[in-house]
Amino acid sequence: MLKKKMDKRCLAIIEHYGPKHQQRKLAEENYELQDAITEVELRDQDYLVERQEELLIDEIADNLVLLAQFIQYYDLPIEKIDERIDYKLDRQEERMRNESIYKGE
Repeated sequence: MLKKKMDKRCLAIIEHYGPKHQQRKLAEENYELQDAITEVELRDQDYLVERQEELLIDEIADNLVLLAQFIQYYDLPIEKIDERIDYKLDRQEERMRNESIYKGE
């Protein structure tokens, strides 16, 4: 999932600015993503025109780039992150089944 996005530029960026600066940047970008999602959700879903889609894509990309920086900076194994993502998705599916609202196959 994340492996394609990991390259030497991510590590170079976080080493240049430092992890504390990039942590603040991650908080800022996360807020901007939340704001973009809120803007889309407050509008009629038919209103999700090209501009909103572009905004969501930009904000998600900003967050993923920053997360990739921290993954490289702390030398975290991508395979373990992917495994944990699968575990968390499986666990949530189980919760949804237990809540009797699961609509999957």
